[in-house]
Amino acid sequence: MTTAESQEARHASSEWSWQLRGHCLTVPSEIFFPEDHASRRARREREEQAKRICRTCPVLSTCREHALSTPERYGVWGATTARERQHAAHS
Repeated sequence: MTTAESQEARHASSEWSWQLRGHCLTVPSEIFFPEDHASRRARREREEQAKRICRTCPVLSTCREHALSTPERYGVWGATTARERQHAAHS
């Protein structure tokens, strides 16, 4: 590995290190990524459960900024759904 590659790898890992502090690491990912075939009601309940977890998370703002800038097309990130992020992007 060259010095440039090593520096690039360190930069990339530091960009993502915030995820290691997320409350989402302690719960099943299905809460943040509801199944496509779930009923609308079940999907909404999972999204609300995920948002409650997000709202107490120390990386809420960083996570939301990431989801808006990437953009993350699926799941709950930073207490926002994909639909909410899409709407925010077009406002």
